[in-house]
Formats: sequence, C-alpha cells, structure tokens
Amino acid sequence: MSGFPKKYLVVLAVLAAQVFVSIIGGLVFASTSRENVIFPGVFISGIDVGGLTRDQAMKTMEQNVADKLKTVNIMLKYGKRQWPLSFREIGVVYDIPATVENALKIGRRHKYFDDSLMMFRIRNQKPDLPLQFSLDESKLKDVMAGVSSEINARERDAGFSIGEGHLIVQPEARGREFRLQENIKKIKENLASIQNLPVMAEVSETAPRINVSDLSGIKDSIGLGVTVFPRSNKEISQNVLLVVQKLNGTLIKPGESFSFNQNIGQAVNESGYRKPVLIDGRLTEESSGGASRAASALYQAVLYSGLRVRERHAHFTSPGYVTQGQDAAVAYGNLDLRFENTTKGSIYIHTYTKGTRVMVNLLGSKTDGQTIQVDTQKTAANGQKGPSGTLVKVYRVFYNGGVKVRRELISEDNYR
Repeated sequence: MSGFPKKYLVVLAVLAAQVFVSIIGGLVFASTSRENVIFPGVFISGIDVGGLTRDQAMKTMEQNVADKLKTVNIMLKYGKRQWPLSFREIGVVYDIPATVENALKIGRRHKYFDDSLMMFRIRNQKPDLPLQFSLDESKLKDVMAGVSSEINARERDAGFSIGEGHLIVQPEARGREFRLQENIKKIKENLASIQNLPVMAEVSETAPRINVSDLSGIKDSIGLGVTVFPRSNKEISQNVLLVVQKLNGTLIKPGESFSFNQNIGQAVNESGYRKPVLIDGRLTEESSGGASRAASALYQAVLYSGLRVRERHAHFTSPGYVTQGQDAAVAYGNLDLRFENTTKGSIYIHTYTKGTRVMVNLLGSKTDGQTIQVDTQKTAANGQKGPSGTLVKVYRVFYNGGVKVRRELISEDNYR
C-alpha cells in the first residue's frame, strides 16, 4: 500500500463516502413513512420529481404540461418545408396520475437494505419516465393525410412539348410518397417527451425513367402520322385516349426494337370493348376497339421516318380512318406492330389528340439532306373491281439533296 498513489486513495475515499451516504440515506428514507414520496433522482419527461409526494408531483407535472400544451408543437420537417402539429390538434391527452404512480413504484422493495441500494442506483442512473398519454388516432390520421397531400407527387419523365415550331424540353421530376404509418409511429415516439423536438418526415422517392440527359440530340420531327376517330363513340374514344396516353413519352434508344403490344399491354387492346374477329388471321375493321387507330398513326410516322419495320398487319377490309396500305391492325397475343430504331440517336414518341385526330410525332435527329416519300399504288385484286377487292402496294422512296437514292417495297395488302 505504501506505493499506491495518494490521489487514488482520495478518489476511493470520496466514492466510499458517497456510497455510505447513499446507503444511510436510503435506510433513513425507507425506514420513515414515505410511501407517497418519489425516490430522489427520478424524472418524468425531463422534469425532476425526486423527493416529491404524489400530490406535489402531480401538481408539478400539470403545471408543466399545461404550459407545454400552449406553446409546444411537434415540428414535422421535410427538406425546407415544415408543419407545426399542436398537441390539441392531434388529440393528445396526457395521463399524469398513471405516470406519477409509475414514478412512485421505482425503487420500491420489501427490504430496507434493498431500498437503500436502489436509492444509490437511482441517484446515479436518474431514470426518466415518459409521460403516458392517449391519442385520438382519427385526428392524427386526418392531420397526416393533409401533410401527405402536400408532399405526394408522381414521378415525371423528362419529355417534350411543341410550341411555335420548336421543341420545348420539360425536365424530369422525382416522385415522392409520404410514408403514413412510419410517420405516425415517429410522432407517437416523440409525444411522450413533451419537448419541441423536430421530426424528420419519412418520405420515399422514386426516380423517373427518362432524364433530360437522355433526350440530348433529339431536336427534329422525323415522322408524323395522323388518323381519325369518332368522339361520339364512347368505347372507341376511351380506348384511343388511353392508348395515346400510354404511348406518349416512350423513348427508343439506337438499335432498340419497339413492340406496340409490349408497351401498351393486355389491358388496352382490340378486345377492350368487344372480342376481336380474325378472318384468315386478319383483324376486321368492325371489331376494332380503337387501339388500331393509334397503331396506324404510329405506323405512318414510322414509314416517313425511315425506320425498319419488323412486323405489321393490315386489316381484312380497308379501314376508313387512314390511307389504304398505311393501317396497322393490332390485337394482343395475335397481331403486333414492331419496328427498330435504325438511326444513330434516340427517338421519342410524342402522341396527342386534336379534335377527332390522333397525332403521333416521332422526334429524333434528321439525316442531313434526306427526305422520304411514301408512294401508294392500287390495282384490282383477283379480277375483282372496287374497294372490296383492292391490291395495295406501298413503296418508300429515299431522296438525298433532292436526288432519288433508292426505292423499297414496304408492303402488299389485299383488302377484301
């Protein structure tokens, strides 16, 4: 012991004295009739209630909670935005008596020596009980729904609008979804503290499929297609509008192939409102539900843009909404329209309706000096005369600087 530093002896002596005082104090505290007194060192939501009687602790807490209810809000934050949520607004009612009873139970044992040890432990640990409360779930959900409506937004792909003869780039936007249940849980966790603590809102974000950078190099209209539809026919109109909406904004990168059926899906097809009727593997105009009108406008745009056609089907009879030989019949699982982007840049499909017209504009980058014409030739088929038996040949003619470069046969269709 002679070599033990004196400063450590002093520290040990101080600690021993503290332990001794705490034990003696605990014995005195526990040996007296103080069942209604909270052990020293106990806190409720940051408020010291140690050494107070049940009534004193309740009065202290009521005063503090009353003040807090007037001034304290839970501040819900997301980015630079914030929403103050008052306790009254979300229906919080604190249960002070139940919390004080829990505080009184801390450290209570049947043997005095145990109580003295608990008193020493409590003074050092300083337990802080959360203030018990009840909550009006419906009020909280209503408030959270209001916040949710301000935050939620669908992601938006970058795209184009056309104004005064030039393309206007519309930037992308990330989607946001307010995670309702997770945020309600965080609010509840913060309520017991009755402190003005910020709550960072849980919001999930989704990235758009197309960014502005994906549209670089797209500056021209390379092909335009137009068909008509009867707005008076609810079935056809609804199908046309839905297909146009689904097609719009599709981006096709160089070398990629496009499938009408894969992009539109089974929900929107010729069987949308009536079962498709196929004769010799070809769709009849009468069974068309409207999707073929959009597909035909797209096919027209593909012809004039010079893209390679991989699959296309004519109707059994010539439809009246498009030039003969430029129609495209589609029926999910049976007939598809497929083509390949053979240009050096990406192609953006811009679709919309104007009055009774379906407009499909393929946007990309024109080949310098190149123009394309579509030549349609009609002859009687199988010795028959008139529109009921017409053979239609469609040629595509390429020009460079006004000089014809090549002429290619695209299709031969026999309309019955």
